[in-house]
Amino acid sequence: NTNFIDAIKYFSMASNIDNQNAKYFYNLGNAYFYNGWIQEAQKAYSKALYLNPENPDYRYSLAYLYYSNKDFPKARNEVKAILGICPEHAGTLVLKSLLYAQEKKYIEAVELLEYCIEKNPNDDYAKMSLSSIYDNLGNYDKALLILEQTSAVKSKTPSSLYDLGEIYIHQKNYDKAAEIAENIIEVNPNYIAGYILGARASYLKENYNTTKDYAQNALSLDINCSEAYYYLSLSREKTNDTEEAIECMKRAILYDLTNPKYYAKMSDFYKEQKDYKTALEYISEAESLDNTNKYKHQYSELAKLVRG
Repeated sequence: NTNFIDAIKYFSMASNIDNQNAKYFYNLGNAYFYNGWIQEAQKAYSKALYLNPENPDYRYSLAYLYYSNKDFPKARNEVKAILGICPEHAGTLVLKSLLYAQEKKYIEAVELLEYCIEKNPNDDYAKMSLSSIYDNLGNYDKALLILEQTSAVKSKTPSSLYDLGEIYIHQKNYDKAAEIAENIIEVNPNYIAGYILGARASYLKENYNTTKDYAQNALSLDINCSEAYYYLSLSREKTNDTEEAIECMKRAILYDLTNPKYYAKMSDFYKEQKDYKTALEYISEAESLDNTNKYKHQYSELAKLVRG
């Protein structure tokens, strides 16, 4: 029911009562993971694996944790280990395809996912991953078609609806994305990503007061939600409250130190105020966190302004 704090509390109590039960530690790891407590989740998964080293599902969850945390070398090592024991482990084959996609090996990724779907036509994880790859490749119609075939979308699970909303945003169909956000909130009022999707769609529709409302609703559920502060900051900027926009962006950065777009936007704020030195400091951080050339032009432009 997405009440992860209580789940953590009760699985912690269970594992204290019986500290040899791998299942308790595994589920404690899941609760930590879904609550965003990655280090604690890793420790709990590792304890479950120590107690039951042959369980491929436990090792898969650890592999997925590494993948979601962008620790791709460790994820690959775990995937290799699982497939060495259980070559047809469905979740691990999908994760292997996602790692292919991360390496831009899209043909291999698509072929492996199609194999997974052929083997199990009801494999939502494989379908959603294939949809995500087509979305990243800009084939939005195909991405939508595949995603809409999943039982998760048909049963309106919040995470699948969120993925649907993301594709509509990429198609620039912001009205449909906003509608999806409302559907998510109706299904689960505690699902923070639904409010973030609503904030994003509203911002792109230039409905800045609505953006602000969505962001504040997200913060009422999680005061540390960096993306909510990001959209609150953007809406403040558009309503000419620059000082408050800067304060909100500082909080976005505080709660997610590794997101380059926060630093880049902060750089824009200071550039508008002609504080080029501070703007350069922030864009330098963005460039150091992003391994593409996305921020190089902004960095070069600000470096010239600082020099004179």
